[in-house]
Amino acid sequence: ASARCRVPANAPPGAYALAATAGSRTDWNGRAVYVRESFPDTYRIAHVAGSAITAARGAADGAFGRAIEALNEAGPAFAVITGDLTREGTADQFRRFLELLDTCAFPTFVCAGPRDHQNGLYESTFGTSPEVFSFGADAFLTFDSTGAGVPDDRGAQPGGIYRARRAIRPARWSVGFTYRYGPDLPMRTQIALFVDDPLDALIVQATVPGDLDAVPWGRIPVISAPPAGQGAFRLIELAPRRILPAPPDTAPGR
Repeated sequence: ASARCRVPANAPPGAYALAATAGSRTDWNGRAVYVRESFPDTYRIAHVAGSAITAARGAADGAFGRAIEALNEAGPAFAVITGDLTREGTADQFRRFLELLDTCAFPTFVCAGPRDHQNGLYESTFGTSPEVFSFGADAFLTFDSTGAGVPDDRGAQPGGIYRARRAIRPARWSVGFTYRYGPDLPMRTQIALFVDDPLDALIVQATVPGDLDAVPWGRIPVISAPPAGQGAFRLIELAPRRILPAPPDTAPGR
């Protein structure tokens, strides 16, 4: 099911909760809507990779929490967290991941890794892939590149990626996020993203094989970040004439 809502024209800038009620049940999201007065021409986004959260509040939770604290201080326009979001994709691990995500002071988007599909709960928690969103003049696409989540060329996802890529074509910059890049991606997906309408950049957790710095198709630049299990993240600046990744950063132990 889906629904639309309209933000009142006089709503002050800031974060707003969204509540949806159906019958006797209400679903509430405390960070569903962010209102801005305007969109800057130059801004920074954040990429956080591989949080691998457990339900036991272990070391991975602490490292991911420190990365969020550091990013709250840095103030990115938004962050994309690419999988593995959890260790085994259980309901408790997804709940713990969402608890930590709700400490972010900025909008967040997620993209699955292979571990997140182990119990079949990712789609019911976060929805299906691909997802498109925009920020000012720029547009972004998240898609699932994991073995468990990617159908072959006869499946539905390559067609969905083709339609999503066409939808964001008019943007100033078109940037993709996924778990990893590898030559085993479905051919229709590669043609849609890297040949017919090449992305301006692809942001990933890992590349296969080796440490590629660009997709061979048209040499689309690849930007990656170390796992958030080390408290790591990467800030990326988008400006009128460039997409400039900063070196990966690691939050200090706290």
